[in-house]
Amino acid sequence: MPCLVGRVGTVLSLVVLAACSDPTEPESLREARQKWDELNFSLYEYVGTRTAFVGSSGPVTVTVHNNQVVSVVDANGAEVPTFGWPTIDGLFDQAAQAIARDELNQIEFDEGMGYPTLVDTGDWTLDGGVRHTISSVRSIGYTF
Repeated sequence: MPCLVGRVGTVLSLVVLAACSDPTEPESLREARQKWDELNFSLYEYVGTRTAFVGSSGPVTVTVHNNQVVSVVDANGAEVPTFGWPTIDGLFDQAAQAIARDELNQIEFDEGMGYPTLVDTGDWTLDGGVRHTISSVRSIGYTF
C-alpha cells in the first residue's frame, strides 16, 4: 500500500507542476504582451485565419496602423471587410476577457515576438467558439 500512495503522490505532483506552466495563465499572457509591446510596431501586417461555428475565413493579410485594422486582403489580392479581424492588441484583450469569463480554450504565443499565434475562445458546443490563428507578423514601417 505505501508504494501505491507514493506513486499517486508523484503523479499528483506532476499534474500540479504541469498546471503551473499552463500557457493560459494570466502571468504568461502578461509576459507575452510585454514582449509584444516592447516591439512598439505602429504599422504591421500579419497572416490570419478565423474559424467559427458558422464558417472559416482566411488566410488573409491584415494590415494594422496605429492599432486600427486598415485593410484585409485575401489570398487572391481582393479586399475583404475588416470586421472581425483584430489587431494583435485586440487578440490580447480578447484572451484576457476570455480568461476572466473562464472561456479561454487555448492560447499559444510566438516565442520571439510574444504575439498570440492561436487564440481559441468560447463554447463550441453552444456554437459560440472562435479560433484565430496568426503568423508572419512583420513591421512594414514606422509612423511618428
